[in-house]
Amino acid sequence: MRGFKRFLRIIFFGLLCGCSRLPTPEEPAAVPIIPVFEVFGYARCSNCPAVEHALDSIKSEFDDSVVVLQYHMRILGDTLSPQSILERQNLYNVGSSAPVTVIHGEEILQGSSGLSTQLFKAYYSSIRSREDSVTVVIASHLEGDSILFTLSVKEETIVPGARLFIFVTQDSIIFKQTGVPDTIFNNVVRFYSSLHAEFPCQVRVSRTLFPQGNFVALLQDTLSKKIISVTQRRF
Repeated sequence: MRGFKRFLRIIFFGLLCGCSRLPTPEEPAAVPIIPVFEVFGYARCSNCPAVEHALDSIKSEFDDSVVVLQYHMRILGDTLSPQSILERQNLYNVGSSAPVTVIHGEEILQGSSGLSTQLFKAYYSSIRSREDSVTVVIASHLEGDSILFTLSVKEETIVPGARLFIFVTQDSIIFKQTGVPDTIFNNVVRFYSSLHAEFPCQVRVSRTLFPQGNFVALLQDTLSKKIISVTQRRF
């Protein structure tokens, strides 16, 4: 009998050890934030190239894990961006001085002094380490010479005061100037729209007008300026 009880204790101990080695359920993978860098400038701005080139380097290195929006304000004949970007200028109280760089809707940097690729990388790493609380999901399909983008959110709760901002950016945009060499710009905002944050939402973009563009959807609280979520897709 003692031998039998000892045998049962061994089996029970073995079961406990076996249960302790069972794999624990994995938590859902966190969605890292896509950092957003917005810069306001214009083609003949003498201090803008340093910031623009630094952000070009950030975009080239981190690709789809970062958003760079370069707004060309209507100054000295610059018409590379639509006039409607004035809404973004007013949101951040940006005047005619340039450049002005906005880091993820949280910090506004005036001028170009002290700004560099390394500084922007530090901002990128700090923001990228966070997690999105709301995730905007993007789907697309061709419709003739256009692309229909459908946007939805996984979460039902949207912050009051939030708006959905739509951009199309393009690279290698040429600004022609009389008497001086042409200037080429990247990440230029070529299309802009501001919508109520209602989902699902559909936006149609012409591939003829905006070939090789990058579609960006940004959900932002216009009161606090907090960027709630952002997504992008090249087309």
